[in-house]
Amino acid sequence: TILLFLIPVGCTSASREGLPPGSPFLAVGVVKPEVLPQGVTVGEVTSRGALLWVRTEGPALVQVEWAPPSVWEVTSKMASAVAPVARTARMRTGPEADFTVTIPLEGAVPTTRYRYHVLVGRIGDGASPIDATLVAQGEFTTLPEAQSSTPVAFAWSGDLGGQQRCRQGAGGYPIFDVLRKQGLDFFLFLGDTIYSDDTCPSPPNEPGADFKASTLTEYRARHRYQRGADSLRRFLESVPVYVIWDDHEVRNNFAGPFDDQMPAGRQALREYWPIASPPGDPNRMYRSVRYGADLELFILDTRQYRSRNA
Repeated sequence: TILLFLIPVGCTSASREGLPPGSPFLAVGVVKPEVLPQGVTVGEVTSRGALLWVRTEGPALVQVEWAPPSVWEVTSKMASAVAPVARTARMRTGPEADFTVTIPLEGAVPTTRYRYHVLVGRIGDGASPIDATLVAQGEFTTLPEAQSSTPVAFAWSGDLGGQQRCRQGAGGYPIFDVLRKQGLDFFLFLGDTIYSDDTCPSPPNEPGADFKASTLTEYRARHRYQRGADSLRRFLESVPVYVIWDDHEVRNNFAGPFDDQMPAGRQALREYWPIASPPGDPNRMYRSVRYGADLELFILDTRQYRSRNA
């Protein structure tokens, strides 16, 4: 099932210039796949910040630097100075979360374009990264304040790779290349981000998902399978997302907390997507997003709180 809704407006083009002093050149939106094999995803954008997701190839320390493009341009012309940019803490990736990490970018200004740099270093004997390098770069725009009436363009859809129609070829899911060209402010992913309980026979599909998942390791593998689609990675590197689950992240029509596979499916989902939850309720995924004066999204969790199937 594909549902698509577009509100067409113009969008701000991303600046392509400016790098911190001494950094290797890396164009905006380009990711080094040998370091970040599943790319970069920006999600949960608000008027004050966003969440940035990456998965490293093995244990690493990840740090994000971010600022408006104009600040990077000024910084690149400074011979020797500390870049006037925001920096996150260094975050460690490890096997306990399948080498994924979601990093909050906080303290932003509404309706502002930001450029981020992802720096990754090998973990040595000490606490500091070794050979930290710039491995990804991209941009996002914060949401307008609640009293501001602002045009918006967005799309929504769900159900990716089900009914044995999965990744075919390097592109995998060509619709994402079409969506990427629409000038979207964000994408709302309405669940069934994987079909863990359905197989993807190969051929004609790409190999790697010809099993039904029931364990955490298997759920993680199915999420990685989806991210193996080049078109999906390109899309997530350029369009912010808000994600919720449906049933196939666990299994067909699962009955909320009464299904013993739910914790593993939920953990894999949380590891592979940036999803905002209150600090005191880390499993809560229902939420609302206010986009200026004219749009509010109510993102419902229609699975986690169900009664038993009857």
